[in-house]
Amino acid sequence: MDDWDKSWLDDEDSYINTCNFCSRHHLDIECPICHMFGHQYISLGYEGEKEKQEAHNVNSLMECTDMLDKVNSKIIEQILECGEEKSKIMKLLDHLDASQREITVQAKLEEIEYQQGESYGETEILSQSWLQEQT
Repeated sequence: MDDWDKSWLDDEDSYINTCNFCSRHHLDIECPICHMFGHQYISLGYEGEKEKQEAHNVNSLMECTDMLDKVNSKIIEQILECGEEKSKIMKLLDHLDASQREITVQAKLEEIEYQQGESYGETEILSQSWLQEQT
C-alpha cells in the first residue's frame, strides 16, 4: 500500500476491509475516494454487511439507470420537437420562395409594361410625325 493510505493509521494490520469501489482497504469509515462519487462505504468484514453493500450497489445502479432513462426521454422529446420545428421552417421557406418568385414575376411584368409603354409612345410619336408629313 502507498503512504497515502497509511498516513492516518498507526497499525498496518488495521487494514482489514476492502472497498468495492476503489479496491483499497479501509477501516469502518467512508471510503474517501468513493465518497467523492456519492457512494457510502460499507465495510465488507461481515456477511450481513456484504449483503448491504450489494443492495446498495443494486440501488445505485437502478438510480443511474432511471436517470439515464429520463435523460433519453428528454432527448427523444427534443428530437421530436426539432423535427416539428424543422417542418415549420421548411413551410415558411417554401412560402418565402413563392413570394420571392411572385415578386420577381411582378417586377418583370412591370418592366415589360414600361418597355411597351415606351415603344407605344415612340410609335405614337412616329405616327403623328408621319401624319404631319403627309398633310
